[in-house]
Amino acid sequence: MLTSARRIPPFDQRGGGGSTGPTGPTGPGGGPTGPTGPTGATGPSGGPTGPTGPTGATGPSGGPTGPTGPTGAAGGFLAFADFFGLTSGTGNAAASDYTATIPVSTGNIDQGVPFPRVAATSSVFTQPTVRKDSVLIPVIGTYKLSFSVHVTEPGQLYIEQSTDGGATWLPFVPGSDQTTFANANPTSGGHPIIGTAYVITTAVNELVRVANPVGNATALTVTPGITHATAQHFIIERMA
Repeated sequence: MLTSARRIPPFDQRGGGGSTGPTGPTGPGGGPTGPTGPTGATGPSGGPTGPTGPTGATGPSGGPTGPTGPTGAAGGFLAFADFFGLTSGTGNAAASDYTATIPVSTGNIDQGVPFPRVAATSSVFTQPTVRKDSVLIPVIGTYKLSFSVHVTEPGQLYIEQSTDGGATWLPFVPGSDQTTFANANPTSGGHPIIGTAYVITTAVNELVRVANPVGNATALTVTPGITHATAQHFIIERMA
């Protein structure tokens, strides 16, 4: 038996449409980041270097010049003298300067070793006594005193000073033997007694001499020359 087909009404005659459904979830990403592209070429420089600007004005000086310092002390020694004496012998046309022995000092005048001749001097130091056994130092200062005297007997020599014109004499450093020198064991013919000391004078016109120390027992004989005359020296140098 034949059945009739169902008739579908036109769209505009259908029932009203339903409401819009919810939004669906976001789909997955579009894939991994692509590789970095190549670096672009460097652009042109900004142009030529500009001209150098003018030099700025000089700043003010740091202040006035300081005062000049004092003049330094002169180098070397300031004055000198080399006094000496000779025994008899070739080279000494005169008599020996040492015909007498050197007495033990008792602190009196004319008891030092005589050095009556001048080898060299700056004309500062003088010998005021007839015996020429002392030297006058006119200026207070520091002095180097050196002597060499050849004696026959065992003995000592030291440096004495006088601050009263030679009336009284004392060791240069009382209570000290720093200016005392000896020849304790001479062989036949003797030996030189050689001494060097630095001393500081304390008065103007101070006198100094080389002497046989107070309290010693024996006068000393300056050994005569053999063929040639022998020189004994007393050298004074002002250091400061």
